[in-house]
Amino acid sequence: MTWSVRMSEDWDVLGPFPIHAREQQFLSPLYPLDLVSEPTSHEVPWFSAYPDNAQVAWSKAKSSGGRLSVMFPHVRWETLRSTEGWASFQHHSVLRTTITIYPPSDPSSLQRSPKTVLVDLVQGSYFTIVPAACNGTTSWDGIPKWHSGNIYALAGSTPQAVTLPIRLFGVPGSSGIPELQVSLTVQLEDETAEIEHIGFHDVVPHIIDGWFFGRAMGVGVHSRSDWWKIESIVINESLREALQVELLQEVRIAPSQSRIVPVKLTQLQPLSVSEIRIQLRVAHGDTTRTLSIDIPLTHKPKWDESSDQFLKATYFYSTSMPTAFMVIPPLRPRPSPPVLALHWHGPSSRDTWATVDALHDILQSRESWAPWGLQKNGRVAIIGHSNGGQGAWYTAARFPDRIVVGHFIDPSLRAILETSLTPDDNDLFLTNLVDTPVLAIHGGDDENVPTWHTREAVSVVKTWKKDANIIFREDQGQPHWYPTVFDNDFVQQFLRTYIEPTHEPIDDRREKASFTLTVAIPSDSGSLHGWRIRTLQVPGRLARLAVRINKQTAYVRTTNVKVFAIEPSCSSKLSTVVIDGHQIELSDLQPPNGAIFAFDSNAWNTITPSAIPIQPTGRLLNILSSPARLTLIIPDLADSSSLSAALRIAHDLDLYHKLDSVILEASEALDLLVAGNMDPGNLVILGSGRDVFSTHLLQQNRTPFHLKDGKLVLRGKRIDDSAATLFLHPHPSSPTSLALFIHYNDHRAMERALRLFPIRTGVTVPDWIIVGENADTIAAAGVIGAGVWGNDWSWNEGMSSF
Repeated sequence: MTWSVRMSEDWDVLGPFPIHAREQQFLSPLYPLDLVSEPTSHEVPWFSAYPDNAQVAWSKAKSSGGRLSVMFPHVRWETLRSTEGWASFQHHSVLRTTITIYPPSDPSSLQRSPKTVLVDLVQGSYFTIVPAACNGTTSWDGIPKWHSGNIYALAGSTPQAVTLPIRLFGVPGSSGIPELQVSLTVQLEDETAEIEHIGFHDVVPHIIDGWFFGRAMGVGVHSRSDWWKIESIVINESLREALQVELLQEVRIAPSQSRIVPVKLTQLQPLSVSEIRIQLRVAHGDTTRTLSIDIPLTHKPKWDESSDQFLKATYFYSTSMPTAFMVIPPLRPRPSPPVLALHWHGPSSRDTWATVDALHDILQSRESWAPWGLQKNGRVAIIGHSNGGQGAWYTAARFPDRIVVGHFIDPSLRAILETSLTPDDNDLFLTNLVDTPVLAIHGGDDENVPTWHTREAVSVVKTWKKDANIIFREDQGQPHWYPTVFDNDFVQQFLRTYIEPTHEPIDDRREKASFTLTVAIPSDSGSLHGWRIRTLQVPGRLARLAVRINKQTAYVRTTNVKVFAIEPSCSSKLSTVVIDGHQIELSDLQPPNGAIFAFDSNAWNTITPSAIPIQPTGRLLNILSSPARLTLIIPDLADSSSLSAALRIAHDLDLYHKLDSVILEASEALDLLVAGNMDPGNLVILGSGRDVFSTHLLQQNRTPFHLKDGKLVLRGKRIDDSAATLFLHPHPSSPTSLALFIHYNDHRAMERALRLFPIRTGVTVPDWIIVGENADTIAAAGVIGAGVWGNDWSWNEGMSSF
């Protein structure tokens, strides 16, 4: 007999409570309970705006096989929805059950007691495990460690190694009552297998006519215990003449962490085998071993005019992260723009463009594929459904010069004033689409997103330009998704009109008489007709550039613009630029440099690229847009709580974004920095700021945050020890990368800070934020201070509150 674990099928349920979609990042996951200061009473009712008597109490629920369904039929949901809309279904509940670990009957087996419980929570927001009896005989400090659940039920999730009240969401069933459907499984960690292969994390391209469709491969590896290094890789000897494999970089894995090992493929001959065997050399201290792994291969025939198949391609996102994307070949080779289909938006736009560039390189790699090749940095036709509709509006409006046509469905347009959400508020950027052909489609009976969202978007584009080429098609009687949304003659003809080779080239499109470019974060946006905003006067506020061209003179009116540029192909056709009444002659500006203009000392002048001020990002979410793998830096390992925090961030990065991350101790990170070997990727620095790496960075005073007597200070005012502080900081060695400090002095503040790490879009976190302990109960009202950095990381008085 061995140790075993059992989860009770009896659940206690408290709820529902109203909650904003992203308010949970501020609020305690346990709200309204407090395990430490208050006993959990089943008799006391709690206030809630949902039921008729404004009170809720504990109720019971039963699970079966780890699956749990919870409904609140006593709430008049349809009445709430009639006045509050879809938002009324967003609610929060606390669920509790009991997990029991049983010892083996053989006393000799007690010597090896289990150290870890593996928990897999699907469609729950957060979970924690706490002792059943909290008294003086336990070592528990009374502060729950909250782990993110797999809230979107994404495939390929690994269980979390931990320590259960849960935050949940639900959708209405056929009865019109929201139903929470949760899956929770627990098991004991098998510590005999210290490091193992996890096949569902593998990233392997299809083989087309014997050749890999991409040079990137990823191998999923999980450490059950200890720190491991992946040092080298070899392939079975029989295939070495046809295929060479190379470890892109040494990979270090923390205890309970999963990572995708990047492997570069160099193929010399076609392959016909159904699998390849690789061997990873792994090391823990002085211990080394070989991990043998069989990688299945999927073969596909070369596409032709009669084929209609999905092909999996791969590339290294941000230089080192194996990433897959699906492509459908055109029926015949032609110099037409590709169609880019989305189901996401926001920080994933960098991945979006990288896949297009990767496909260009893949098709150029073989002579037989080259006829289907893409233009380098060329335009695309973009389509999207649901949140991908948001993504289509988002990407087209921020990179208008790379879009040939847009086609959108079900965009849910935000109108939130918080600066960190401004970059996602698509209707603000519709000025950029007035010269782009757009087909907007919406199901007339969409049960998810109201049709007026798309109607309003079309109306805004037409308001900016009455003859804008935008068509609105409302398919009467159709729901949120229907199979013919793309598959119909009207849509196909629209797409053919703009992606056939006879369509006007992009250079001709840039010769527009007048247009307006709108930008929130310059680094997240491209050009419009060759004009680009590079820096804002006041970061955090919207910027606009209105341009009118008459012969060889451009008349420009700016709003909140400090620096803008004109590409050489456009500036070479101009002799004069008049900016806000300031006239500048371009006779001395020669291509290929183009022209860069900056406003300083109450005048516009031309500058060189090196003189452009640094423009911080405007929101913490951009920490996810890393040029290479992320590095998580923790105090030296005496601080086990920070290691737990880093592992939870690493898990969420892997689950929600498939972003790779490495965990380093502060002293290791400082050694790499001093030696000039620091990774160029973004940094996340956890702790109280007293470790050697944090001290080294903060002593440079590159932002208004600094250390004084070992305490964090902002503009001379000390931050309270109970507060959680998150702020962006310049990367110490890479000018194109970022560092994020997650600062805390105790475990409570750490848990509060971790909830604000921007894993999901829509969380209102600008460049810096300070959150007090009151946020656990009053959410965003517990924010002590927040703001957007000014240019060159300066204090931005107009966009700061402290």
